Amino acid sequence: MRELSNIQDRVSGTKEPFPQKKLLAWFKKNQRDLAWRAHRTPYTTWLSEIMLQQTQVRQVEPYYRRFINLFPEIRLLAEAPLEKVLK
Repeated sequence: MRELSNIQDRVSGTKEPFPQKKLLAWFKKNQRDLAWRAHRTPYTTWLSEIMLQQTQVRQVEPYYRRFINLFPEIRLLAEAPLEKVLK
């Protein structure tokens, strides 16, 4: 526990508690409305993470929406022909 406290001090630069509440408040106020946040499931999170490794958020959104419309469940993705998935 002491080690965590030392890490928090180094990150925040102070002896104050790590600013989790401030960070969460900032996120709630400033977060973008992204397609994969609408219905959070392990599948939608996984898809978005894979797609976001390749390019920027604004470029991923249209591809993500089309992909999730074609394959709304992982089962449908697994059963789809490879050509359809890659298209």
